[in-house]
Amino acid sequence: LGNYWILLVFVGYFFLLLFSFFSALVLLWWIKLFGGSATYQDAYKLSVYSKLPYYLLGWLPFVGGLAWIYSLVLLIIGTKHMYHFGSLKSTLMYVVPLLIFFFLLVVFFILILLIPVSSADIVF
Repeated sequence: LGNYWILLVFVGYFFLLLFSFFSALVLLWWIKLFGGSATYQDAYKLSVYSKLPYYLLGWLPFVGGLAWIYSLVLLIIGTKHMYHFGSLKSTLMYVVPLLIFFFLLVVFFILILLIPVSSADIVF
């Protein structure tokens, strides 16, 4: 890497900052889809505050998974209080898409495992 690590740190920071604004925009659209009267500033605050445990502890083995779950819990609680949704609505609007995603992921991996691979399929 040589002296490029400084450049990589700044580029990584820039993209992380850009991603935080984009993820807040997606969160804003998601909340509005469920009938919330959100402003971008509120969605950004909710996004950043809820992800803080994951940003701080996500790099630790095992603790990172717990931090991700805690960030999801904070997102659900924050949505409930900031937008006056019920507990069930706040929970389901995040958990149901996650369950669908994990189900599709499992189906994808099962399909990958079912594809027969033989030496005749490999082209050199």
